[in-house]
Amino acid sequence: MARPMSASSSRSSAADPHALVARALAEGHVELPALPRVAYEVSAAARDPNRGTADIARLLERDPTLCARVLRVASSAVFGMQTQLLSVRQAVARVGTAEVATLAVAAAIQSALIERGPYQQWLDRWWRRALATALAAKETARARRRPVDSAFLCGLLHRVGAPVVLRAAARHGCSLADDAIDLLVAAFELEAGRLLCTAWNLSAPVRAAVELAGRDDDPDDFAEQVHTVRLAVELVVRLAEKHGEDARELHGHPSAVALNLYPEDLDRLGGLMPAIGTAVESMR
Repeated sequence: MARPMSASSSRSSAADPHALVARALAEGHVELPALPRVAYEVSAAARDPNRGTADIARLLERDPTLCARVLRVASSAVFGMQTQLLSVRQAVARVGTAEVATLAVAAAIQSALIERGPYQQWLDRWWRRALATALAAKETARARRRPVDSAFLCGLLHRVGAPVVLRAAARHGCSLADDAIDLLVAAFELEAGRLLCTAWNLSAPVRAAVELAGRDDDPDDFAEQVHTVRLAVELVVRLAEKHGEDARELHGHPSAVALNLYPEDLDRLGGLMPAIGTAVESMR
């Protein structure tokens, strides 16, 4: 059922939402969210061998809300924690600089992309799946002894165009039911994702995930990252959201085959999904 609309919204929505969003994208009239500066600063500090735990702690402590979100997720079972972490320095010592930096970037991206408005409930669901996919992608990369930070960001941002589409729709006064939202997002999220990739200067692997993760064909570029995201999506949908399925049923999945994962690898990944679900809920 569509949400009730004000008189002004009703007039604006009389036009086809697809036409409104298409025009906004074509004419460059889409308000792209800015990536918070702290995301850049924390990422740079984590990559700089001359900067240490204290530098990252100081950066995060400037934003108490961001700091609290990072500590909640870092304290979750997905990182093997049994007790609540009380400080960023403690979190870095326990789970590592790269892990804390990645979580900080994720929290910053969440604050940039999720805004209050007519589509907040849909966006909250989108965010939970994006974060779960990112965590599943990270664990898939870890199982293969591949870089986990790149896998995490590819999983987190592979559908980053979706909130951009809904931001454009909201600015034009469109108020849509969930099924109509799904259709609108499906039509334009790739184009919107490309715009945000450029605006945020995202890496080539993330751009490949945005372009190719939702397709079924064999990727030519950054196949490892694309297949990691595709498999992570299946893990989330089948195990975290539908529950009760055996992870080994994914052994024949094209991305599991491409990544050369064994049944025991998939069993381990499946066993992590409850902890991943808890971590996602802690970052709401």
